[in-house]
Amino acid sequence: MMMLAMLVIGAVAGAAAAWLLAQRGLRSAQARETELAAALSRLGHDLRGALSPALLMAERLEANADPAVKQAGTVVAQAMDRAASLAKAASTLAKKGKQGG
Repeated sequence: MMMLAMLVIGAVAGAAAAWLLAQRGLRSAQARETELAAALSRLGHDLRGALSPALLMAERLEANADPAVKQAGTVVAQAMDRAASLAKAASTLAKKGKQGG
């Protein structure tokens, strides 16, 4: 009977230790997810800030009378719009990560 009690106690202790390790791993993963969300948020914000002057310049180029300059402005504007969309997607992903979804 004593041997059975010791086996049960050992099994319970092992399960408790495994549960504690799992909890520690979960907290670590949640902390990494929070850090990643913050980094994505900063990245999205910084990218949008860096793209603003380029978008303004592209708009000025598109308004130029010279067709070649206008075309170059359109190409630049399209590339900047795509980059701005990526920055927005990063920010959206970061917000979802912060909300836990």
